Amino acid sequence: MLVCQQNDSMMYLIIPNLLESFLIPEAIKLHRTVCYFMATASRESPEMIVRCLKHSNYSRALELERFSDQCRNSSQLLLSKSELPLLELTESKHDFESAFDFINVSVLIFMCVVMSIWWSNYLL
Repeated sequence: MLVCQQNDSMMYLIIPNLLESFLIPEAIKLHRTVCYFMATASRESPEMIVRCLKHSNYSRALELERFSDQCRNSSQLLLSKSELPLLELTESKHDFESAFDFINVSVLIFMCVVMSIWWSNYLL
């Protein structure tokens, strides 16, 4: 888990160098690692919070809640979710129309993610 967390915090330094060196498969792998880590963290955090509360460990429950919130609002997750489809498109051999459809879907997903983060910050 620590390795994934370090990937998330250091990715802004690693990804540009991978892309400049045309190491697209490694960049895709790194983006997938971050997406997997964030999905796992958001799925397991509520269960761990409940477990902490059952054992009267309230400070750990608050810490896990903060961590879960940071995972949900991670700018690196947003970047990974937006760049991953485009990198996958460069690796695959699609015809023009399916590539165009893929980009349209990716842009819609990106806009939904941006709006959900904006609304969650606006409502706070």
